[in-house]
Amino acid sequence: MTSLTPVIRGNSLYTIVDGPSWAEAESNSVQLGGNLFTASNAVEVKYITEQFGAISIEKERVWIGRTKGEMEIVDEIIQTEWHWSSEEESNYTAPIARTYGDGPILAYAPLVEQFQTQLLLNDHTYSDEDTEPFTNEAGSWIQYGYPDPYPNIYDGELKGLAETPFIRRGDSAYVIVEGPTWEEAEANANALGGHLVTINDAKENEWVYNTFGTGKWIGLSDKESEDTFKWSSGEDFTFASWAPGEPSNSGDNQDYVWIQYAPGLWDDLQNDPNVNLGIAEIQLAPNNTPTGTASLRGEFKGGQTISIDASAIEDADNFEGWTPSYEYSWE
Repeated sequence: MTSLTPVIRGNSLYTIVDGPSWAEAESNSVQLGGNLFTASNAVEVKYITEQFGAISIEKERVWIGRTKGEMEIVDEIIQTEWHWSSEEESNYTAPIARTYGDGPILAYAPLVEQFQTQLLLNDHTYSDEDTEPFTNEAGSWIQYGYPDPYPNIYDGELKGLAETPFIRRGDSAYVIVEGPTWEEAEANANALGGHLVTINDAKENEWVYNTFGTGKWIGLSDKESEDTFKWSSGEDFTFASWAPGEPSNSGDNQDYVWIQYAPGLWDDLQNDPNVNLGIAEIQLAPNNTPTGTASLRGEFKGGQTISIDASAIEDADNFEGWTPSYEYSWE
């Protein structure tokens, strides 16, 4: 899994994941609790391409979640139209820079606008004599065949842009990540910029249990020294919610802690295939301050109504935006 600092916007984390195929990039996105990127609108696309613009990806393209292929519905396989792997509804489309088939979308994101020479595709082969200059537009798309088009042309460098929805509590984001082991769940939490959850007090433990239930790894273990439990985040171990008789270390290598019982009671366990999910916690930076200035509209005299126009306010890192509407009567 590629380790790059995620971008936060609204209630989603955006992360670069390994490929090189679309299917592998999607699988790696699912491990992080999300899917390949769903483009909701032009504002989101612009913000994400700008935020990732400083990251150097050699080929300057990433897979996104737009795909056209077979999708299993109940017990039947049906041919679908274009859809997002997240199954979200979005009608947003970007400029199509190139079309080679009707498969998944390969986005020109993250990148800056760039003029270069592109080898033209001719009968599924590249020819040095067939070249054409064109401009890569940041955020535009290129379409390839399905399901694993031309896997060798990027020499294993092609990556994906994952989008992971999260639940916010205070200054932390919480996400369910896949395992199947405690170490793999911790590695997936690391890829999102965090760790398996550190639970600091009874109130947080109650919230974690009520939100995510039982059967999931948390960030506590004594793998380094038996009976010396530590949080993977490095925070001090000051609170515990052990079930009666736990930690028992009743089996070999019961070094990892999970929430096993209601109402949020913990147990130590060895890596177990029945526990294949973890609760990740990622520290959040404060939201960027909205920009722009609201204006008053209307006639400023008795009996007239004025309104505050906030359409000039922009809040790019929060997809919910800030669009208040107020009305006042002047006397």
